[in-house]
Amino acid sequence: MSDTVKTNSLLEEIQNELDAKYIEYAKKEFNLKLEHFNKIKPLCEKRDEFIKQNPDVLFDFWEKAFQNYDFGQELLPSDLENKYDSKWIKSLK
Repeated sequence: MSDTVKTNSLLEEIQNELDAKYIEYAKKEFNLKLEHFNKIKPLCEKRDEFIKQNPDVLFDFWEKAFQNYDFGQELLPSDLENKYDSKWIKSLK
């Protein structure tokens, strides 16, 4: 076997090990996130029900929540003064 073939074989073996470790990590990460979601789901449902029952008091809850979430800000359109425009969120039901 040539040195090039040996080198490529060794690199492929190492990469396969790396891939296997990453797959193992990704599965653990997914399961951890799923476990967390299942733990907070009742609280989220309780919050959502409270918001539905108090629309006058909390009319802009989701608008403010979206503005305060970094990723949400990236999705929001902005006006000429670079202020986030999230009024359209109220129309979502």
